[in-house]
Amino acid sequence: MWSEDAPADRMPRAGDAERPLPEARGHEHGTQLMWMPAVGAIVTQLLFYRTLAGLGWRLGPRRYLGFAVLIPIAYLAAATVCHCTLEGSSAPPHASGTM
Repeated sequence: MWSEDAPADRMPRAGDAERPLPEARGHEHGTQLMWMPAVGAIVTQLLFYRTLAGLGWRLGPRRYLGFAVLIPIAYLAAATVCHCTLEGSSAPPHASGTM
């Protein structure tokens, strides 16, 4: 964790629980960078073909659409049950207001 010989600007202060650790900084733009190839593909398709039809985005069979909705809900439910079971709580920490 923090050592006594750490520089003063890296020592913990009141309110540090709300801020990320200094080592975690610098990754704020990761999500935006991950979207850049998709945005580039959409812009290129619109510039050259004036339609998004060539990207191959079509709805599949209803069975797969149902799986696409239900599987993330199942993962969320399983994670919540595991969390509540291991923590001994009836609600996730953000729902109860405690951290």
